[in-house]
Amino acid sequence: MATLVQLIEKGVLRPVHIKLRRNEFRDRFFLGLPGFRTWLENEVKTATAFYEGDIQPKRQALAILKDFIVGKPFPGPKLYKKMSPHTDDVWELRTPDLRFFGWFYRKNCYIATSGELFEKLKADERLYEEHRINCIKARNGMDLDPPKYLQGATADDVID
Repeated sequence: MATLVQLIEKGVLRPVHIKLRRNEFRDRFFLGLPGFRTWLENEVKTATAFYEGDIQPKRQALAILKDFIVGKPFPGPKLYKKMSPHTDDVWELRTPDLRFFGWFYRKNCYIATSGELFEKLKADERLYEEHRINCIKARNGMDLDPPKYLQGATADDVID
């Protein structure tokens, strides 16, 4: 078994770094599997907003990641929610155009396994289930010290 730090050192997990202002500090941890990071750094950067007038997906990603990392309040299911079935403890973080899929390792520590554009999910809702199953497989297959995730957690249990 390995600690989170060891998995980062091995490249299994990669922290998401956001440039912060002098008066901002890291309050939460956001980690991603390499595939998530590749999606974030490539597909999201070239995506366009689904709804006219919304900000670009790359700016949506920056905003939600920064708000998460600096510890800003996250209002309920509008920005994050547990996917069904709830017993799987897979969480979805949401912007108008983006969905991040992953789990909470500990309170204020999210591990993203994958992401998807809302436009693709709207066209094929079966993709939600694929992302949920892939998240569970990745979590179960990860050589992470137990417990691997917050089991049975509610929204108040995962984010301060």
